[in-house]
Amino acid sequence: MSIHAHAVTVLDALLDRIAEPQRDVDELAAMEVSPQRHAVEPAQVPWVTALLRALCHACGRLAGDAARTADEVAATLGAAPAIVQGGRCMTCGYAEVTMRDIDHFVAGLTLHEALASALPALEAAPLVDAALQCDVPGADLARNRLREALMRRGLEVSARRSTLERCPSCEGDATCVYRWRLTDDGQLEATRDNLPLRATG
Repeated sequence: MSIHAHAVTVLDALLDRIAEPQRDVDELAAMEVSPQRHAVEPAQVPWVTALLRALCHACGRLAGDAARTADEVAATLGAAPAIVQGGRCMTCGYAEVTMRDIDHFVAGLTLHEALASALPALEAAPLVDAALQCDVPGADLARNRLREALMRRGLEVSARRSTLERCPSCEGDATCVYRWRLTDDGQLEATRDNLPLRATG
């Protein structure tokens, strides 16, 4: 079996487990996983979403590709995503991420790396169970690394389950989704696609 065929097989297995009938990779890559639509619990959503997107990415990038070794597959798939999303007040600059935001970051990073390592040996099938169990090797390390970066940056970690709508600092409602990239040296840098903060004085 080719590496691409293996990726497709694992993707099909994941889709069967979450009761998703769609098989078009482009459609799946943009699909939102939710307990209302799929056979998943809320806690599983970040992990299933991350594996789904990583597999769709792999199926697209490896189709017709001659990648065989672990290094070749890793180069073809590219670097793991290191973007954490949170909320920010455009008026006073208050910023936070939620526990769910952290789970999305950790899941995206660890499952991308795990898939790149497992595909060359045709051993990616166990990642379906790992994602559904929210238990992926390296998750604790990635979570701790992000938490340390959040503390250095002074970002709040919120227990809220919804997006930031009203700022707890200035009580303003001019809030937005904001993204940071975790650098190799453990720093968080705002991505260039963020909205600019408003001038305060």
